[in-house]
Amino acid sequence: MVTAGYHDFFLAVASAAGALVGLLFVAISVSADRLWSSGERVQHQVRASSALTATLTPLIIALTALIPQTNVGWIAIVVGVLGTLFTAGAVRRFLADARAHDRKPRLWSRSVGILWGFFGVMLTYLVAGSIALAKPASGGAVTTITVAMIVSLSIGVDRAWELVGAPRSGLAASLHNLVGRAQTEEPR
Repeated sequence: MVTAGYHDFFLAVASAAGALVGLLFVAISVSADRLWSSGERVQHQVRASSALTATLTPLIIALTALIPQTNVGWIAIVVGVLGTLFTAGAVRRFLADARAHDRKPRLWSRSVGILWGFFGVMLTYLVAGSIALAKPASGGAVTTITVAMIVSLSIGVDRAWELVGAPRSGLAASLHNLVGRAQTEEPR
């Protein structure tokens, strides 16, 4: 059960995630040629689908949590299972694409690393959702789900940023700039 104290949070997440999903469709349509014709087609397709999945999961959880008398644990479990299957499929696509193009699969590349982070979010949904179902009065489980939602939205925005070909601007890129090793990579 979601207490009244979480109502505004879920309402804000539903609003923000809904807007981000709309913007993501614009970003996908702007970069549609990269999704189907480039040499890194699979990588771009996984970026697009992971951005959408990472943004939709908090939206679905938030909308469900706004339904009166609903235990958010069950939808967190459903989203966690589906997200885990998505992540496994995306990693499999990366590996199959690497083998098909006679490249060494990079399990810890940036793109796959973000998928591993997303996998962690999905496991968090599964565990916290199970606790929320078993102990409906547990505020800690709902708080854990909300933190996972914030992380998921952050991953979605990061993937969308990459999708449109923008240069990396995260913590690692900023640290490189601070120590004088500015990025020289081409936009994706």
